[in-house]
Amino acid sequence: MDATTAKMSGGNVLATMLVVEDEVFSRRALLKLLKSVGFDVTGVGSAEEAIQHLAGGSATQPNWIVVDVDLPGMCGLDLVRMIRTFKPDIHPMLVTGADRLIVQEFCDENEVDYFPKPLDIPRFLGYFRKESPDQRPQ
Repeated sequence: MDATTAKMSGGNVLATMLVVEDEVFSRRALLKLLKSVGFDVTGVGSAEEAIQHLAGGSATQPNWIVVDVDLPGMCGLDLVRMIRTFKPDIHPMLVTGADRLIVQEFCDENEVDYFPKPLDIPRFLGYFRKESPDQRPQ
């Protein structure tokens, strides 16, 4: 598991985030990017690892979970459904290179946002800057 702590120059963490991405290079790049702008970030490679992390009783639960749709084992959509049921305080965000129509339908039905791959980095980071953990969509 990759874990890093990210702090802004003022010492404040923007939010805690769990990244679920099976492609190691993509996961490391996303962790580095999110860390560089001030997030406390942990990364895992599967939905099952994410469930273990969230059920582990960690004192710090993430505010956000960024989930790749195409994961080995349990897919990202099923993971998001589970999180919405058992951890409703965590805001999920999907990232995907998968069929956008299917993902868009899922997002509309479940009030979840998504970003297509390859990520538009300024837009992706802008989303998190404007959405604070206290103002998540309900």
